[in-house]
Amino acid sequence: MARLANEQKAIAELMRLAPDQPWTELVFDARLQSVVAALPDLVRTAATWRQIARISRIVSRRHDAFRAYRVVELLFYYQRYVRLFATHTFQMAVISSHSNPHGIALNLAARRFAVPAVLITHGMPISPIARLDYDLAIMECEASADIYRRAGCRLGRVVVKSRKSDYVPMDMCQSPHGPLTIGVFLSKDPAEDQFVSLVRALLSHKNVTRIVVRPHPVNLWPGLAGCLASMKDERLHLSAGGPILDDVRACDFVVAGNSTVHVEAVVAGKPACYVRGLDHAPYDVQSFVRDGLVYELEGAGRFDPSEVTQFYARDEWPTILRRYANIDQDEVDLARINPVGVKARMDGPPEEVVPCLKSMHEQGKGILGMKILGEGTFKTEEQQLASLRFVLGLGCVDAMVIGFESQQQIDQIMSRVEKVLQEA
Repeated sequence: MARLANEQKAIAELMRLAPDQPWTELVFDARLQSVVAALPDLVRTAATWRQIARISRIVSRRHDAFRAYRVVELLFYYQRYVRLFATHTFQMAVISSHSNPHGIALNLAARRFAVPAVLITHGMPISPIARLDYDLAIMECEASADIYRRAGCRLGRVVVKSRKSDYVPMDMCQSPHGPLTIGVFLSKDPAEDQFVSLVRALLSHKNVTRIVVRPHPVNLWPGLAGCLASMKDERLHLSAGGPILDDVRACDFVVAGNSTVHVEAVVAGKPACYVRGLDHAPYDVQSFVRDGLVYELEGAGRFDPSEVTQFYARDEWPTILRRYANIDQDEVDLARINPVGVKARMDGPPEEVVPCLKSMHEQGKGILGMKILGEGTFKTEEQQLASLRFVLGLGCVDAMVIGFESQQQIDQIMSRVEKVLQEA
């Protein structure tokens, strides 16, 4: 279930990796005809309306109207999902929101019907985090998993997304005196006065030749374009949109408030600067500054490229980065594995390879086995069964790749896999 664009993007990757699964798309549609069509389902919940209204009044008195609205939203989503689970058969519930009412409601409804819940994050978590249980969590980094655990969430298996292909080491030899392109990446609720002060200060820097301003996809400041135009400076440019990494890579330095673009920037080899008060969220809500991951630009007029570069040149910084981004490992390892070893096309003897595979598997990395039949050298049924028993008995190989030349071979191996699984 994904309602917002960033949630849809996160879950779409899982669907791409498992195209053979019978995915069910339930579309959030706010068009008038769709709302009218949904009225019969809404009427079925009429018996609960009085109770929901009472809960809403209590929350409103104790807190505020916005929280009361969110509680009502959660309760109606929950009833809708309960009906869906009661009338459909689902193998898992995939969620990409830990705090929005629709995400919480789906998790709770899935639990009620004993359907495994899978969380796929789309950025660093921001408090408060609902205390929920997830059978599988696919997360940005180890730091993210720690935050969920501290919030009281129970995480079953955790898989950390790979950033290895995105990683670019920072260029510490870049001249601080050359022309600079600065990217200012805004949150959805930018503090307008602070933004204007920041931009004017950056424009006053002698080396800044271009400033790219990228608004949040859900920009709550309609006057942003007019504000930039009023400054009448040809170095100012409003981002045309597109992939965020395109804008990050086009910059020499990235400046933002409370935003996960900081992680995107440092992974892409671009120094990032945190600016206090650039949005209306609390200070350093993601702890990037506190943990030493991101440089804090304490005053817009104090932007010193050399000082920023020195911050990222610290000996301990690469270790900090690895807590926030998996830059060393792929999410899935394609491993040659069988009981024979090098003579059967493996990279080493089984006694050396197996501990490595188990270690990677324990860290949440998927293991895709290959050369199970020794690249076709295991021709007899006894040889094939022996290898299948060995590989399937390791407990760390998640899937296997086997090449076939005929339908008959497929049927033979499938029957032998079934036989080994029945023996276990």
